[in-house]
Amino acid sequence: ELFLDDARIEVTPLQRPPLELTGPESLGLFIAKAIERFEFFQFVLLNSRLEIRQGEDSARGRNFICEYRREKTSAKWTQVFGVYHDRYRRIEGRWWFEHRTFNPLAATGSENLVFDIPASLEALLSSNA
Repeated sequence: ELFLDDARIEVTPLQRPPLELTGPESLGLFIAKAIERFEFFQFVLLNSRLEIRQGEDSARGRNFICEYRREKTSAKWTQVFGVYHDRYRRIEGRWWFEHRTFNPLAATGSENLVFDIPASLEALLSSNA
């Protein structure tokens, strides 16, 4: 009940091709399948920024996160660090997710992985230089 029915969700899973989902049902199915392999899963919000301009019905957000996970089969603990870029839309006084993009930044496990900076963050960093 947070996402618009036609919300666009772009996810870049670890070491897999990007996925494009539409709407809350497809997102829910994706998340359910993704976490079923864990006996423990904790989602931690590390930092959040929201930009709303007075009088507008759209907003943007950026959320840095960490996932703490324990695999059912191997009992191995892993962590994934990533960033969400969100666009929100206000409809009849209520805010909804209109678009969400997730990019992993680093992961621990059998291989410690660090990913390239997503283009959305790279543009932001260069504009603030």
